[in-house]
Amino acid sequence: MRNKEFFRKLTVFGWLAVMMSATSCGPKRVYAEAEDMPVAGWHQDSLVVFQTDLKQVDKPLDVVVFVRHTTDYPYQNFWLFIQEQMPGGEMKCDTIECYLADNRGRWLGNGIGAVKEMPILFHTNVQVPDTGTYKIALRQGMRSEVLKGITNVGIELRESSNGKK
Repeated sequence: MRNKEFFRKLTVFGWLAVMMSATSCGPKRVYAEAEDMPVAGWHQDSLVVFQTDLKQVDKPLDVVVFVRHTTDYPYQNFWLFIQEQMPGGEMKCDTIECYLADNRGRWLGNGIGAVKEMPILFHTNVQVPDTGTYKIALRQGMRSEVLKGITNVGIELRESSNGKK
């Protein structure tokens, strides 16, 4: 049990270090948050909801979804259902497939040891039309009722490197 607790703390520390280093050079981060998945697995009915209040956005944004997993993750890919809610209540739904390993089983993400992280560019160069509260909800879309091996998921909004004012 001590090893699991140590691993959890190490995972949170690692996630924070990655998020801080990712913003030290490159596009300005507007919002970033991550959620730990239960040790028992991510149930397919469980939503992970991220919410931010955007006051003013001068530049277009990129939306990046981060998936952190262990090398015990049993699949090559990962399906994700994404619901976006705009300040006016408009809802958008999308499904994305993320490849976490190549055809030979080599992990594609970054990481040291048994934990890998895969950034997935979901939207690029998006002009935010309104200020207000934005919600993004993630749900795993795999056939497994309880998906094991995913340790964290996160969202980052950052100024687009392709953005023009």
